[in-house]
Amino acid sequence: VGGSPSAYNRILAAVAARDRIIERQSLVMQLAAQVAKETSTETAVKELVDATYKVVDCERVSLFLIEDGRLVCHAAPAGGEVAWTISLGQGIAGRVASSGQTMNVADAYNCIDIFDSTQDRLTHYKTNSILCMPIRDGTGEVIGVMQAINKKGVDVLGQHLAFDEVDEKLMDFLLAMTAQQIRLFELISEKEAATIRTDTAMQLIETICRQPELDEALLALAAGTKALMDCQRVFVFLKEQGSLVCRAAG
Repeated sequence: VGGSPSAYNRILAAVAARDRIIERQSLVMQLAAQVAKETSTETAVKELVDATYKVVDCERVSLFLIEDGRLVCHAAPAGGEVAWTISLGQGIAGRVASSGQTMNVADAYNCIDIFDSTQDRLTHYKTNSILCMPIRDGTGEVIGVMQAINKKGVDVLGQHLAFDEVDEKLMDFLLAMTAQQIRLFELISEKEAATIRTDTAMQLIETICRQPELDEALLALAAGTKALMDCQRVFVFLKEQGSLVCRAAG
């Protein structure tokens, strides 16, 4: 076969690159199948985070889900703190959640107007590259974001690698196959929470109705409302002779 050695080498490199993509696609399908086997939001999130590490070969991964109009951290790197929240539109994760658009940032500190370096300061870590992608349910609604940080390796000049287009496509593939599973668990959890609140409210009504005296009923109302609303304090006021009088506190 004719052709220069350089052309032949380019062909070999292209074939090798294609084979690596095929291998990574196969890995994504295997990992997505593992996520699909999980039976709760927590375990599905853990599997999805573990899969992200393998698919895009990064140092850190965080996963946020939208709850009550805010992003709630459900997975943090290195066993970090979870359950902390971000406003929609705040930082890169918040912006991706509100816009629904992927952000692939080669150098976070060149985006200082939107990059929130708080976690870097708290953990003494340096964020370089970020790939932050929306997690969508079957209807296309954004239900959270997945954020991969610091692609491993360096280029020929010793510079940190950025996430590339292949990383984006593979992560999009992975999230498309797993997001509906997480959404299903969320709906189940919401239904269970609503059932618990309804049962608690019914028990509260029954408890109040059983009280023989008004003051006892008001104390039961305060205590039950505190438990139902999960708040620190509850006060019950009654109008007496044109003024509000506190009759119970819990």
